[in-house]
Amino acid sequence: MLATVVRLIPKTVYDQKLITAPDAAAIICASILHDFVMHLREEGFVELIYGATEYRPLLWFDRAQPDRRPDLPWPEQWRRFRAEARHMGQSQLDRILGQPNNGPPSVAFGDADQHPDLWTSQDRLLIGEFVRRHHARISHETCAYGFPGSNGTFNLSTQFEKGFADTVGAIARSHNEDLRVAVSYFDYKNPRNLRSSGILTTYLMALLRIGDYVQLDADRAPIVLLKLKKPQSQQSINEWNKHESIGSISWDTNDPAALYFELNDTHSLRTHLQVDELLTDVQREMDTATSVLSDQYGAGDYRALKLNKQRIRSNLHEASLHERLPYIPKRSALRSSEDLFRLMIRDLYGDTPSVAGRELIQNAVDAVRAMKEWELEHGKVHRDSFVQAGSDIEVEIIDHGDETYDLRIADRGIGMTPATVSDFYLVAGATFRRTQVRRRTEGTLDRLKVGRFGVGAFAPFLLSTSFTVATRRINEPYGITLVASLNSDLIELKRVDCPIGTEVVVPFIKERLPPLKKNHTRGALEAFAEEIAGTYRLANPSVKYFITRGQVREELKDAKYNIPNPDESMPIGWRSTANTNFEAVLWTARDEVSWSGPELS
Repeated sequence: MLATVVRLIPKTVYDQKLITAPDAAAIICASILHDFVMHLREEGFVELIYGATEYRPLLWFDRAQPDRRPDLPWPEQWRRFRAEARHMGQSQLDRILGQPNNGPPSVAFGDADQHPDLWTSQDRLLIGEFVRRHHARISHETCAYGFPGSNGTFNLSTQFEKGFADTVGAIARSHNEDLRVAVSYFDYKNPRNLRSSGILTTYLMALLRIGDYVQLDADRAPIVLLKLKKPQSQQSINEWNKHESIGSISWDTNDPAALYFELNDTHSLRTHLQVDELLTDVQREMDTATSVLSDQYGAGDYRALKLNKQRIRSNLHEASLHERLPYIPKRSALRSSEDLFRLMIRDLYGDTPSVAGRELIQNAVDAVRAMKEWELEHGKVHRDSFVQAGSDIEVEIIDHGDETYDLRIADRGIGMTPATVSDFYLVAGATFRRTQVRRRTEGTLDRLKVGRFGVGAFAPFLLSTSFTVATRRINEPYGITLVASLNSDLIELKRVDCPIGTEVVVPFIKERLPPLKKNHTRGALEAFAEEIAGTYRLANPSVKYFITRGQVREELKDAKYNIPNPDESMPIGWRSTANTNFEAVLWTARDEVSWSGPELS
């Protein structure tokens, strides 16, 4: 990679002697360090994550910056990753763990005292994904604290002057950061200084990230080595395949500012599309680097500090390649019209609009339970929420007076982050829970959660072609709102100032109200609310039901039948029956059953 970096430097930079010995030392060290942490071993990971680790966020990175979240302490970073891993969909797990796999491995469930000797290959692949995501940060911190697990034998802070060690680490780190954010770090250290710590930091960061990106040819990942290593992760295999598809990279083209990538004709369609995306990313990075360098060095003696190559060319879209491929190099996928999508939803639920309310209540129940666990853990109760009626969840049907209505379901739950919404809530089949049954090493079972985002988020389409969500996670500085529609393939998440919790509003028309049952004495909206209420019977978390017409909001106090908590003593008239398939089966005799003959169900 260092050889590539050298070729990216124009001859005029050498001629004008703008690259100094400290610059050369810094780029050499940063080239070695940038992926060095991918060699982390078990003892290093344990030192980093568990116990009283000395590795902590570095100054400036430990605080929120424009367009950048703060680094978290490593134990917290690992805890959040484990939580994410427990909620990954099967396709994402397949990419990381390979096939077959049994879902999130044991290490995802927080076995903090588990010894590395007990880790399975699946545990190691998941840990490897965590290291891959954060390897650039660890490289930087290595320059301050030493390499994890090396017992102090590899510590740049003791071998180099402290400022130089940090500069090298930050340059190495920058290849996995937004370049403008990385530049801001050096502006913080040495404001308005083109040579921070005597080094052309911005120029070296641009060289490093582009040099890393364009290392794509097959020489970097020879097929023989692939067969010897036999990686299990589909994600790793995809990376090897992308390298193998690049037959050559030419630095000598009829466009002196262009690099030419030549693909062979032995790669798959999946690899073809992935390389297309990758080359687009490389061009985007080149454009950004060119712009940043122009901002930094556009005037004066440093104008020559540019990239020798600024454009990407390839045969990816050339007929000469397409004619040799055994497939049509085009992305195709199943699509459906609005009506077909509705048919699929109804096949899951039946044509029962109240199911929309049931699924949304289930998600709200899980969110409230998560909030109560958070409150118990932190020793405080959070009151600011979308719910104002003294319950945990509100179900409200709003009559606009023109035969149009809203179904509103709000909760005082833990809320969602933008990542939760995009990665789980809006993904069909994804689930934001530990697993259906939490697995532990000792084989015990944890309780089930009732909701499943990949189902619940689509249920509102039984009522409407769109719905609105507003949500804010506890401890998040802002909330988000979105409109999900059957008629759009792009959903925009907008930042808003809103309470903690989640509110879903589903607009619908009169035709979607269920027909009134025989002898029903109340209105259609009340009947709809009672039908939704009949799908949730628990007393805790609590739910209140409302009908709002104009300025009048009426609570439907008789719209539910509360079932007691199985962990508490049974009220008079209730019984608990043991069953091996459930936590408990609770039952009571209804004393208000009216029978009108054969229609009783």
